[in-house]
Order: sequence, then C-alpha cells, then structure tokens
Amino acid sequence: MTFEPVSADMTSFYKVLIRDAMCVMSELDRPDRSQIAEISSLTTLLIEACVPVEIFMDFLQRLHEELDEPIRPTEGDE
Repeated sequence: MTFEPVSADMTSFYKVLIRDAMCVMSELDRPDRSQIAEISSLTTLLIEACVPVEIFMDFLQRLHEELDEPIRPTEGDE
C-alpha cells in the first residue's frame, strides 16, 4: 500500500495539518524548534514522496517512542 498522489489543494492541506501539529508539540515543551522543523520537513517529504504506508507509520511510531523518552541535556545546555 502506498499513498496515492493527491491534488495540490490536498497537499497544501496536509502541510498545514503537519505545521499545526508541530505547533502543538512546541507548546508542550518537547523538542526544540530545530527538531520541530526537522520533523515537519521529514513528514512532508514522506507524504510528497508517496512512501509506502508501512514506512510512514514506522516513522511515526519511532518518533512517538523518542518523544516519550526523557529529554537529555546536550553539551552546553547544562
């Protein structure tokens, strides 16, 4: 199963939907802005590339698992 190509209007709708979801994530104080931009870009690319649904769902599952882990400070954040 793969995502079927959609109209330009639907692609725009999906992009707005992703952007809105990323805004909600940022309000939850989860990933920083650069991570949110990266997640948004990856998700948009996966949709536009019409990847198999299994790959897309695996990506979302791994993302969900990563966001459930405690955020560890990186160098310089301490």
